[in-house]
Amino acid sequence: MKRISFFHWTLRTKIFFCFFLVLLFVASFAALVIKNYGSVISLYNDINTRYYQTEKYAKDLTYRILDRQACIRGYLLTGKAGYLIGYDDDEIPIKTLLAKLKDLHVNNPHYRTIIDDFRSTINEWEDKIATVEIDRRQYLDYGLISNAEFANSVAKIDEQGRSCLKKLKSITRALVQNSEHDIAGKYREAYLVGDETKSLIIMAALGGILLSAIVGVLLSNHLTAPLAKLVESTDLFARGDLSTPFSLQRTDEFGRLASSVDHMRRELKSSMEAIKRSEKRFSLLVRNVNDGIIVIQDMKYIFVNRKFCQITGYEEHELIGRDFPTVFDPETAEVVRGTYEKRIMGEDVRSIYATRIVRKDGAIRHVELNAVVAEFENKKADFAVVRDITEKRANDERMRKLSEEVVKTQEEERRRISRELHDEVGQCLSAINLYVEKIQMQDDRLGPAALKALGDIRGLVDKTVDEIRRITYGLRPYLLDDLGLFAALQWQLDRFHEQTGVRTALRVKGQQRDLPLVIETLIYRTIQEGLTNVRKHAEADKVEIELAFDSDLVTLRMRDDGRGFDLEEYKRKRAQGQGGLGITSILERLVLCGGHLRLNSAPGQGTELVIRMPAVLGPS
Repeated sequence: MKRISFFHWTLRTKIFFCFFLVLLFVASFAALVIKNYGSVISLYNDINTRYYQTEKYAKDLTYRILDRQACIRGYLLTGKAGYLIGYDDDEIPIKTLLAKLKDLHVNNPHYRTIIDDFRSTINEWEDKIATVEIDRRQYLDYGLISNAEFANSVAKIDEQGRSCLKKLKSITRALVQNSEHDIAGKYREAYLVGDETKSLIIMAALGGILLSAIVGVLLSNHLTAPLAKLVESTDLFARGDLSTPFSLQRTDEFGRLASSVDHMRRELKSSMEAIKRSEKRFSLLVRNVNDGIIVIQDMKYIFVNRKFCQITGYEEHELIGRDFPTVFDPETAEVVRGTYEKRIMGEDVRSIYATRIVRKDGAIRHVELNAVVAEFENKKADFAVVRDITEKRANDERMRKLSEEVVKTQEEERRRISRELHDEVGQCLSAINLYVEKIQMQDDRLGPAALKALGDIRGLVDKTVDEIRRITYGLRPYLLDDLGLFAALQWQLDRFHEQTGVRTALRVKGQQRDLPLVIETLIYRTIQEGLTNVRKHAEADKVEIELAFDSDLVTLRMRDDGRGFDLEEYKRKRAQGQGGLGITSILERLVLCGGHLRLNSAPGQGTELVIRMPAVLGPS
C-alpha cells in the first residue's frame, strides 16, 4: 500500500492534524484535572456527610444523656411522674443516634468499637443508676423507706453514676476528637489533591503553550515559506517582470496555487505582448489617420495626433498642456468650452457639432467635432475626432447654389411652359371653338350628322382646354406668382375639397411674412404631394395644415385622420427603392434648403408630415 507523507497532505489536513495534537494534549491533562477534581469533591462530601454528622450526633447524644439525668434529678426531688415521661422520651432518640453513628462508620472498626462502648456505658447507667434511683424514689413514695434512708441510698448511687457519666463524657470526647482528627486528615488529603491539580494545570498550560509554539513555528514555516516565494514572484509581476517562472514542489493547495499563478503569468505575458502589438498598430493608426484625434482632460490637451497639428498649424509640443478652446474661433470658443464642461458633468449635449478653428497663421478652418467622455488614467477625459470640413463646406455651398439655380431654372421653365400652354395653345383651341360655333350657325347647309360631329368637336375642345388648364396649373400655379403662397394654398385646398369631399383647414401661427421663392415653392409642392397621397391612399375625412413662423424657421405640419400605415414597413420599402417619388423629391428640395422632414404614422391613427426649413436661405 502506498504511504502518503505529511508533505503530500492537503493544507487543511495539515492544519487539522496539528490542532488535533494540541487538543489531544490539552484533553489528556484536562482528564487528569477532572479526575482530581472528582477526588476532591468526594473528600469534601465525605467530610460533610460523615465526620461533621459524627460530631453533630455525638453532641446530640451528650445533650440527650444530660437531659435524662436532669429528668431523674427532677423526679428524685419532686416525685412527679412527668419527669419520668421526659426521661423515657429521650430513650428512642438516643438509640436512633447510636444507630446512625454506626451506619456512618459501618466499615470503620475503630468507630464501631467507640460506639459499642458508648452504648454499653449508657445501658450500664440506665440499669445500675437510673433504674435503681427511680426504685428508691418509689420506695420513698410508698413509705417503705425513710427520707434519711432515701438520701443515703441516692448519695451512694450517685457516686457510682458519676463514674459512668465521666466515662460517657470521655467516650463522647474521644468520638469528637477522632472525628476532628479524621476531618483534618481529609482536609490535608484534599489539599494535596488540589495542589497536585494545580501543578497539573500549570504543566498543562506550559505544555500547551510549548506545544502550540512548536506546532505554530513548524506550521508557519510550512505556510510562510511558499507565501514568501509567492509574494516575491508577485512583486516581480508588479514590476513588469513576467519572464521568471514560478513553481513549488508541493502537491497541496500551495502547489496548485503556484501552478495557477504561473499559468496566469504565462497568459498575462502573452496578453501584454498582444496589447503592445495592438498599441503599436493603434498608435500608428491614430497618428496617421486622416481625421484629427485629441484627448482633453482638465481643459488641457493631453494628446493630439499629426492630422490635428496639420489642421491647426501648431506643433504637438505647442498644443500639449494648452487650454484647448484657445485654438477655436473666439466667436465659438465659449460654446465649445460650455459643451465640454456639460459633457464632463454628465449632461445630455450634442456629441457631433460644427465649429471653427483659427490656425496659427490666422486662417479659419471649419471643422466637425465628434466627442465622447471616457476614463483616461482614472479621470474623466473628452475624446474627440476633429474633421476638417472646410473644403466640403465650400463644395456643399457651391452645390447648394447650383441646385438652387437648377430649381429656379426648373420652376422658370415650368412657368414658361405653363404660360405658353395657357396663352398659345389655349388661344388656338378657343379660336377653333369659335370657328366650329360659326359653322354650327349655318345649320341650313349641314345635315344632322355634321351638326352632331361639330357638337362633339366643341365638347372635345372644351375638355382639352380644361385639361390644359389643369396641366398648366400643375406645372406652375399662376396664383402662386400673382397672389402669393397663402392664396394659392387656400385655392388648392378649396379645389381639393370640391373634388374629394374631404374637409380641409389651414392655420397660420406667428407673424406671417413673405418667403424666398424656393421656400414657397417647396411648401406648395409638399402640400400638393400630401393632398395627392390623401386622395389615393388615406381614405380620410379631414386634412389639417398648419404653418408656423419663428424668428428664423418655418414649420409645416400636415395631418389627416385616415387609415395610416406601418412606418417601419414604409422605410423598408423606401430602402429597397420601392417607394414613390413624391417624398423623395420633397427630401431632395429640403436638403438643398437646409431643412429636414419627420413622418409619423400608424395603422388606424392617421398620418402626420412635419417639415422644418430656414426662413432665409444661407449656407447649409
